[in-house]
Amino acid sequence: MLKVAAVIDELPLGLHDKYLFCISPVDMNDDISSQGLMQFAQNYSKNGIVRLREIFTPGALQVPKTQTALKELESIHKVLDLYVWLSFRLEDSFPDRELASSQKAICSL
Repeated sequence: MLKVAAVIDELPLGLHDKYLFCISPVDMNDDISSQGLMQFAQNYSKNGIVRLREIFTPGALQVPKTQTALKELESIHKVLDLYVWLSFRLEDSFPDRELASSQKAICSL
C-alpha cells in the first residue's frame, strides 16, 4: 500500500481516489503490474476516463513458449484484473470491463 501511495502521491487526485488506488489489488513488485497501475492512475487523473485500448491491444495475446513469456502473460492478467477491479468502483471512468474480462479469460486458458 505504501509503495502505491508513493507512486501516485504527486498525481492530482482527490483523497478518495488516492485511497482507492492504494487499496487496489496490484503487485508492486511486478514491473508490468506497477506500470499498469501508474498508467491507469495517470489517465484517470488527466482525462477522468481510462480506455483499455489506449494501454492494451486486444488480440495481441499469444500462447507463451518460454518461462519469460509465461511470466509476462501472468503480469498482463494481473493488469487486466486490476482494470476490472477499478471498473466496479469507478464504473463511468473504467468503461471497458467486458473487454478486460474477456481478455483476462483468454489469459487464463
